[in-house]
Amino acid sequence: MEPNVTGSLVLGGYDSSRCLTDPIVSSFDTVQLRSIALNVSSGGYAYLNTDSAYVPDLLRANGSAVNNIPVHPRPGVPHLYLPKDTCDAIASHLPVTYSSEFNLYLWDTEKQAYKDIVSSPHYLAFTFASDNGNESTISVPFALLNLTLTSPIVSTATQYFPCKPWTPNSTGYTLGNAFLQSAFLAQNWEQNKFFLAQAPGPDFLSSSIQKIGYADTTLTPARNPPNWESSWSSTLKALPANSSGSSSSPSAPAEADDSPAISGGAIAGIVVGAIAGLAIVGGLMWFFMRRRKQSPSNKAMSQAPNTPLPHYHDANEHGVPYLGKPAMAPHEVEGQQTQISELGSGREVAELPAQGPGKPGPVYA
Repeated sequence: MEPNVTGSLVLGGYDSSRCLTDPIVSSFDTVQLRSIALNVSSGGYAYLNTDSAYVPDLLRANGSAVNNIPVHPRPGVPHLYLPKDTCDAIASHLPVTYSSEFNLYLWDTEKQAYKDIVSSPHYLAFTFASDNGNESTISVPFALLNLTLTSPIVSTATQYFPCKPWTPNSTGYTLGNAFLQSAFLAQNWEQNKFFLAQAPGPDFLSSSIQKIGYADTTLTPARNPPNWESSWSSTLKALPANSSGSSSSPSAPAEADDSPAISGGAIAGIVVGAIAGLAIVGGLMWFFMRRRKQSPSNKAMSQAPNTPLPHYHDANEHGVPYLGKPAMAPHEVEGQQTQISELGSGREVAELPAQGPGKPGPVYA
């Protein structure tokens, strides 16, 4: 992503359309940096390790939070040269990895959080103090902090976050071009004053060139300027408002199926009921076949000579007795008398155990 934020340089004056707020005024080439925070101007957020879109108190040095360090806003150098504690504190909420080879933080471009942070209104907020004690904040969107290392530094283009851990020397801490992409900077050499203010995004007003007079110690911002968020609204699209720590929007619920569904419990009930029904039917068939065998007509047949008798074979594989080929009369079975005795009336009644909602009737054993 390359936001179309063109530069502007005016000698002897300034372009007021690029100055959205009353500028911070300093009598030296340094300004007092009071705080650094992460924030999102609208929508959800994709920062890591936080339960809020606003993450303050990231200005740190020597192992603790600080509320003031002098910094030099300076064109001509590329990075944010800040204490390592500050860079680490910011990086802990971003999908980046520190590279000791480059002393920079490389973006993990495969992470969804990276894509969401650099394409939506996530920004780094720098708050400064003027000579008179007034404070003003300059917001730098992460779309402008998604820079690229190229050849000959690396063999393939590599995205990086330009916070460079720095040990101050004679130049101290410095905010280079990575910061000044979002800032208005002007200077009156005659009065040893320089001015720092919020610059717009790609959607800025028409140019309006103003003169810087010899005695001017302050500058007038744009007349009826847009707010910073609106100057980026065509480029940075807000995440869904319910995003938090993850940029993925919630998936839509599946469409309801109008056809009735049978639950697992209902299926189990049907199976148990079917088994119970089969058991009842089998028990009744066995019961009536045994009763038929004990009926008076069968008894008479057993006593009538030369009358073929029905012969009951053992129960088949389903447990039901069946009729077979008629047997010979008692006196014709190889000279042996066979007597069919009637089942006793004192048989015990056994009840099949219940297998479902109902119970089978009694069955004679």
